[in-house]
Amino acid sequence: MPLAVPGPAVLAGTVLDVPTDEWRILPREVVAHPEAADGSRREVRLYAGDGLPRRVVRRRFTLAWFHVRSLRQTLEWLFAASGPYDLVLWREEYPSWPGTGGRTEFSLPNGWRLALDTAPAAAPPGGTYTPRVRVGMAGADLAYVSQDTATYEAGAPAVGEVWFETGGSRFKLAAPPAVGETVHAALVPTYRVYHSGELAEKRLTGPIREPEELVLLEA
Repeated sequence: MPLAVPGPAVLAGTVLDVPTDEWRILPREVVAHPEAADGSRREVRLYAGDGLPRRVVRRRFTLAWFHVRSLRQTLEWLFAASGPYDLVLWREEYPSWPGTGGRTEFSLPNGWRLALDTAPAAAPPGGTYTPRVRVGMAGADLAYVSQDTATYEAGAPAVGEVWFETGGSRFKLAAPPAVGETVHAALVPTYRVYHSGELAEKRLTGPIREPEELVLLEA
């Protein structure tokens, strides 16, 4: 069973090697609530764009440490530069894309890239971080192939394969899913985040321990 907190987070390429005591992840789906002529309202999911998942979700991440130790200096230095920053939490996300009958290429949401491309050396041991993609919930997982940009743009996957652009946000299939079919993925992303600007109040109750709470907003 995957661990809820599988290992240290990676922020801006730096492993936050003091284990967090708590992660809080607040996803918010971006929806509209138009009003009809009779005054009633209905929920409408916004259109994200061609080749993007059908749900538009933004996340708020809170990473809390009971004792930040030497990590305090690292965080201060990281946020001396402006965002966005890359964040890897080694947790799977499960986006899905609607088939159109003609599209073979799709994009990850919110500028995600695969954690496998951005921070492979920092991956916690024992986990599986390669993406799993299938057409339809009952479909077989396609064989994952990572291709550099030139090969990706010039070629096409064989039947049974899914090509991901190495270090990019795109992937493509051998054949277009039909209208009504859904492309499902399970993957570990690299999120793009900004510092929220919230500076948490600290309670320093002893001579040794210093708590820290870091709030990040998905771009």
